[in-house]
Amino acid sequence: MGNFFSLIMMRKTVLITRPKAQAQDLAVALEACGFQCIIFPTIEIVPLTDWLSALPSLPDYSAVFFTSANGVEHFVEPLRRVAPDFLAHIRRLPIYAVGEKTRARLLEAGFAVATMPDKFSAAELAALLPAKSIADRKFLFVRGKLSQRLLPEHIRALGGSCDEYEVYDTCLPESADVERVKTLLERGKIDAIAFTSPSTVKNFFTLLDGYPLAETIKLAAIGNTTAQAVRTLYGRIDIVPTQSTSENFALAIAEAFHTA
Repeated sequence: MGNFFSLIMMRKTVLITRPKAQAQDLAVALEACGFQCIIFPTIEIVPLTDWLSALPSLPDYSAVFFTSANGVEHFVEPLRRVAPDFLAHIRRLPIYAVGEKTRARLLEAGFAVATMPDKFSAAELAALLPAKSIADRKFLFVRGKLSQRLLPEHIRALGGSCDEYEVYDTCLPESADVERVKTLLERGKIDAIAFTSPSTVKNFFTLLDGYPLAETIKLAAIGNTTAQAVRTLYGRIDIVPTQSTSENFALAIAEAFHTA
């Protein structure tokens, strides 16, 4: 971390757009690189329960896919309460995960993760599935309401079937200190903005009513899908890590300032 001693003197400030409960790991990683952090949650996670009424008596899935830690949490916790036998059966199936946080949450919940792509995206996960292992088989995709549907579409295109359980939704937070953030932006007090999902980008833009961002502010996205959302709304992207972990994200932001 010695390469970033200059950052400690410069005290650059990064705005984190994750929900407060999930922002601490990124904040810790950024602070270890010498940054100051401001947490400005742009999304609120809302559990959904309609899927629980559609549970089969005995799941006949060949494998289960999780693409977020939120998906794991809002799938496992309700099942522990209302359908523990169903959950026990799911735990015995092959499990596919996208991202280290998703994998860690699955392990905490008692799952053995069979496969995780090197690059943390649904597209990479889909690429891992050989066509011969999909045809005439049934899968389960646990997702958020706004999650991309690339995986189930890929499975169906190859002759398989896929149930989709929407276990959570993301919405605008009920309270957000928008005026404070606008003031900080106006005064040049924010040096970078860290976006962690397409929803954080969209909601940030909405909350600030399209407020223009100075070119001096570095726009950072944790992965390629989020980066595309940033490009769509702001016309540019400055930082994307090679792997979508908090540690790699923080290091990529630090490196961008170190080489500027």
